[in-house]
Amino acid sequence: QKWHMVTISSNSTATKIYLDGVLGYTGSAGIVPIKDTNYFIGAYQKVGNTFLQNFKGYIADFRIYHSVFSDTDIMRLYQSSVSIDKKG
Repeated sequence: QKWHMVTISSNSTATKIYLDGVLGYTGSAGIVPIKDTNYFIGAYQKVGNTFLQNFKGYIADFRIYHSVFSDTDIMRLYQSSVSIDKKG
């Protein structure tokens, strides 16, 4: 099995999504700050407690940073994760 690192960088006006350290999407809409809403990792909640589109797989690590990362920072984070994974 191969693991992947998905990174989402967002502010009030823009969102960027990276896969394995490479920018794959840039959009003009930001996301709501975490303090203002509930977030669900691995599922999408449509109404009430009914979860839809559940993630099929394993999430081994989840992080939230309160800082801005450049494209280079995100690639370095991915490369350091790959290095740790190869060591076991």
